[in-house]
Amino acid sequence: MYEEYTAQFIGREVEITGSRNPTYTGISGRVIDETRNTLLVGHGNRSTRIPKKSVTFRIMPEGTVINGRYVCLTPEERMKQFRRIERAIRKGEEL
Repeated sequence: MYEEYTAQFIGREVEITGSRNPTYTGISGRVIDETRNTLLVGHGNRSTRIPKKSVTFRIMPEGTVINGRYVCLTPEERMKQFRRIERAIRKGEEL
């Protein structure tokens, strides 16, 4: 379950299921780029940079829902801090 939080998101299909900014909700597409704080999602002939901290998104086709506040790290940092992320998720804490 927690392995998805440390996985690489680039090249995977995602759907934004919830956001503080309602214009991001419902966007789905392939992750083109990922930085520490954002995902660049290509959908149709457009791309949108989405802040991770304010969204929840679903990884397709697995259907795993990820809370963006737990992945506000680079992919390399997420691998190193796997146990810390796992504890934060279980306790419902911020990173």
